[in-house]
Amino acid sequence: MKCETNRSSLRFLVGGLLMLAACGGGSEAGLSPVEESLGTHEAAMCAGSNVTTLSITGASTYQGVMAGSGTWAVAYPANAVHLDYYVDGVLRSSDERTSASGTWYYSSAGFTCGISHTLQVRAIPMVIDSSGTRTVCWENTRSASQIVLESCPITAGNAHTMALKQDGTVWGWGWNGIGQLGDGTTLQRNTPVRAGINAPSAVVTFGNHTMAVKPDGTVWAWGLNEYGELGDGTTTQRNTPVQVPGISNVIAVATGVYHTVALKRDGTLWAWG
Repeated sequence: MKCETNRSSLRFLVGGLLMLAACGGGSEAGLSPVEESLGTHEAAMCAGSNVTTLSITGASTYQGVMAGSGTWAVAYPANAVHLDYYVDGVLRSSDERTSASGTWYYSSAGFTCGISHTLQVRAIPMVIDSSGTRTVCWENTRSASQIVLESCPITAGNAHTMALKQDGTVWGWGWNGIGQLGDGTTLQRNTPVRAGINAPSAVVTFGNHTMAVKPDGTVWAWGLNEYGELGDGTTTQRNTPVQVPGISNVIAVATGVYHTVALKRDGTLWAWG
């Protein structure tokens, strides 16, 4: 009886495994299979294979959806690639491309504006033989990453509000006694007026000064500058936007009451005020 029970359990287990294989089980949502050390045969097939290039040509977040694209290429004997996509260190999805080079694409929803995220792509060369057997060469990987941030379209200061429209114009309203609306005056505005800056990718304010980042990585500032919070090397109030000198490749800024912090594309953080 015990032997018969074990046979029944074995048949049930084998049948379940066959069903999983037929249904594509074991790799949920396209995520990577478990990395394993290559055996002798697999190691021989992978010898000399590597990822020669991997790039992120563009990545952004809009209305909660992150999207990115780039290129990759592998060297012989690899003839395919396995791609893993991570956001903030968490594996989100994977796919395979069966050619020696090409373009990858990634998109995912559920992101909140005003919070930076790191998109990382990892490429692993693959060898597909004439019988269709796939060998993933786990020991020869290459990664690329980029910080991605979606600016919130409306930001509030101490007693004023700024809005960034889809057409790239910036509008403000509220108290303007220190030029924080950036319209060239110090007049209070009870309805929105346009600030003197075009096409920034982000605008932020908290106290009585306002900061903007442009797509080219330059930083612009206006408003209160009593403690050097505008970063222009002076303590002079600015009623229209001025460029912050000595800093570039910025992707995000944050403001305090009397200070400003900037995040550069290389991951370094800069502050003044």
